[in-house]
Amino acid sequence: MPRPIPGLKARAISAGGYHSLVVSTAGAVLAFGEGDHGKLGLGDTASRSTPTQIAGLPPVKVVSAGDEHSLFLAVDGRVYSAGYPGNGQLGLGHFNDVRDPTLVEGFGATPKSRSTADADNDGSSDAKAGDRPKFRMPKVEKLVCGAFHSMVVTQAKTKSAGKDYHKLWTF
Repeated sequence: MPRPIPGLKARAISAGGYHSLVVSTAGAVLAFGEGDHGKLGLGDTASRSTPTQIAGLPPVKVVSAGDEHSLFLAVDGRVYSAGYPGNGQLGLGHFNDVRDPTLVEGFGATPKSRSTADADNDGSSDAKAGDRPKFRMPKVEKLVCGAFHSMVVTQAKTKSAGKDYHKLWTF
């Protein structure tokens, strides 16, 4: 029979194959279920029968639970992942289990300087003489875990066209 979890007010939820994730109204993430491969993001592989808060994450707005991995979308647009990376679904470029949420490079709100030609996310250039080149990291709008893959949708804006467009990324 369904029962409420005392004191927990949820903003977002996701259920994977054997684990669940909850985002509180304050942006904290709680995880419970099977902990194999570190997919709960709690620093170990232990299973939890009650929701346990994940330490070290910034405020989160969206979570997604796959079969053996988890994704976390921070309020600032950064993406974090944890769990089993066997098919590259963590987006980290390696195949070692990840027990703590780890930043997926390439998404978020922080611009980075670059030494190559100034190009928008679509490869076009809008640089002017004297401009300091900056790369605008794509803003993640949505993310989802499949059983053994992940997808995110980003929004980008080109200065020349002034239009928003969306890109689908898979890993």
